[in-house]
Amino acid sequence: MSFVCVPFVLDPIAAVGSPTVDDPDPLQGAVNLNDLEALACERLERPAFDYYAGGSGDEWTLAENRRAFERWVLRPRYLVDVSSVSTETTVLRQTMPLPVVLAPTALHRLAHPEGEVATARGAASIGVTMCISTSTSMPIESIAATGVSRWFQLHVHTNHEIAEETVRMAVAAGCSAIVLTIDTPVLGSRERDVRNDMKGWFPKDVRMENFVRASAGAHPGAELFDPDTLFIDPALTWSGSWSGSNIGMDTRLCAWSRLSTGTSSLTGALAPAALNGSSIPVPCIRAGMSQSAR
Repeated sequence: MSFVCVPFVLDPIAAVGSPTVDDPDPLQGAVNLNDLEALACERLERPAFDYYAGGSGDEWTLAENRRAFERWVLRPRYLVDVSSVSTETTVLRQTMPLPVVLAPTALHRLAHPEGEVATARGAASIGVTMCISTSTSMPIESIAATGVSRWFQLHVHTNHEIAEETVRMAVAAGCSAIVLTIDTPVLGSRERDVRNDMKGWFPKDVRMENFVRASAGAHPGAELFDPDTLFIDPALTWSGSWSGSNIGMDTRLCAWSRLSTGTSSLTGALAPAALNGSSIPVPCIRAGMSQSAR
């Protein structure tokens, strides 16, 4: 199911995340994710909405992912005692109240002044684990301070020292798993961003905080929209061109997940991360998602 979206266009001087629709209860009447997407479409500037909702190229893979998930069905089992049921499950030895994890997505401050902190508070309120993106627009410590159960998604930087420092920050912030993105040796051509002049529109006060801090300010933190600045290592291979050896964590121990057609496998191995003189078991997941469906 899809809808035609005509995003509201804010005045150019309006602040990122400012409300554009006078509605005291915007969630009233929203009963599914399509309704929430429509609400976002009404309230966000076009470049911000298209960044979240769009994919690469002609978005064929994005559409195929949606079609693939629509083909999943539940098998009913009859005459089974369902007077008391539980959605609780275990993933990577972690107990979860329901089989849902917030996927890593970047730059939430394009939608809300508090960015990922607001997202984390919502996840924490129902006990859902949040996978924090490398490209968050809020410091990872601020996100962790909400108390949300958290994993960390890693893009391996071309400068491996920055990648290692990013992982140190994640472990220090209490992230219990590292999700390694493996399918982005180059950024996809996001045609919506090109049409919207995303680089020119991008708010000057929004940046990828983890990159900025892990690189000690050497990177401005907006390289995601600069094709002349490569920040993801294109030489990363299965043989382990980066092993995280300086932090005692070998990413080659990680299992992996590929979500390119809506099917996936997810397993995990424990890799010790020796930080601050201690050995911390950090589950690692190798995760790949089509460049067309961020």
